[in-house]
Formats: sequence, structure tokens, C-alpha cells
Amino acid sequence: MKDWIFFGHSHLAVLQRAWDSLSNKPDFSKHRAHFFIIDHKNIYEFFSIVDGIAEPSDKLIKQINAIIEGADDVEMMLSLAGNDHSIIGLAKTEHDYLVMGAGPDTAKQQNNQILSHDLLSAVFEERLVGVKQLIPQLMVCFQVKAYMLASPPPLIDEQRIKNHPGVFAEILEQFGVNRSQNRLSLWQIQNQVMHQYANDNLIEFISNPQEIFDDDGFLSENFSGNDPTHGNDEYGILVLKNLFALQSAQTKGMNITEKVND
Repeated sequence: MKDWIFFGHSHLAVLQRAWDSLSNKPDFSKHRAHFFIIDHKNIYEFFSIVDGIAEPSDKLIKQINAIIEGADDVEMMLSLAGNDHSIIGLAKTEHDYLVMGAGPDTAKQQNNQILSHDLLSAVFEERLVGVKQLIPQLMVCFQVKAYMLASPPPLIDEQRIKNHPGVFAEILEQFGVNRSQNRLSLWQIQNQVMHQYANDNLIEFISNPQEIFDDDGFLSENFSGNDPTHGNDEYGILVLKNLFALQSAQTKGMNITEKVND
């Protein structure tokens, strides 16, 4: 029996629902899943703040160590800061901009500020510093093999985003939806930053299954949730099945690390 500990932010909720729907299937019944989903209600149950830095709380350490001690084989699936690209770039800003290389007409857009890949990588590096401080603490506390899950790519359909704005309703009402290629580029840059961090820390980065993408690299509407940033239950099912397929490949001696989708 293998135990998976899923730890992170809101993208895990759909995986939890998917797990519940698949838990009686033959492959899934050989595993147990434990979900620790961080939100504003439980953040101080999961973490203690010491000198401005979040550290795993005694309660969290006790809960996860109890799982580890009662299991034969434990792995941790991390899904952290997956919405930062949307926080930065789902909505337009007061000053229009283009991400360098986001679309064939970039060079022709003389009235727009051009933001370079290196600049935006530095922005994400700064935004993700808290996550990068937390992950080593988790690894020291629990000493299990860890994987990092990619967040869903953005939607291309501006109208669908407007119809289902979720927590972004106010800012989208004020500024409107950012151009699709900017949003896709920001997601790609965030993934690249997290992928590199994972590689540097011997954590395997798991890309999304190819089936969830449309022809342009966005999240297919078939797998879109009821807001601009999350997948639906079908998305969650595919991600879990992908994890099982990659685990099977690992058992056969293959490297399960996936490249970030360009």
C-alpha cells in the first residue's frame, strides 16, 4: 500500500474530488490519499510564523508524521502558489504591456511596454520566495520523496473568464481581461521557475497531461472549472491517472520527470 500526501493550495481540491470518485477503482484502491489544502481558514493550523517566515506547525508535523509512521511507502505531492500567474496577469493593468515573444506581432506594438522573460522570471522568483523557504522545511520534517505538480494553464476564452470570474470579479470589472498570449506566457514562465527550483532541490516536477491542452497550449474548455484558474473534475481525474502512469513507468526503471510544456 502506497500513501500519497497532497499538500498545497486550492488546485488540490479538484484532485480530492477526483480521488473520491476513483478510490474504488483497482489501481486507486492500492493507494491511500491524504489531502492538506491550505486556505485562509486553516493557515494558522498548518503554519507558525517565525520572524516573518512560515514554518510547519507542531499540529501539521504531528498529523503528517502519524501518516508516515503508519505507512509502508509515502510520497508527497506539492501544489504551491499555482495561481500567482493569474494574480499578476489575469487582468489588464493601467499601462498596457506585452510579454516578449507573446505573439507574432510583438515587435510591431510600438505603444506597448515590452516585458522581457528575464524580468518576469525575476518577478516570479521574488513572489515565490516564501514557497522556496517552506519546501526545504517540509523535506527536513518529513524526509519523504516529493513531487511538484504543475498548475493548470490559463483559458483562452475571454468571455468565459468574464462569465465565471470567481475571486477576480472586482479587478476584471475594473480593468478587463489581459490578452491571452500574455496570460499564457506568464503561466509558462512561472512553470519554468518552479521546474528549475524543483530540479535544483531533487524534487521531480510533474507536468500536466497533454490531453488537457487545446491546440494553442491553453486549458481546453472541456477541463475548465467554474472560475478562470482551476480545472474541473475531469481535469483532476486526468492528473491522477497521469500520476499512476508515471509511477508505473518509474517502477519499470524509467525517469518520470516531465518537461514543462513550452
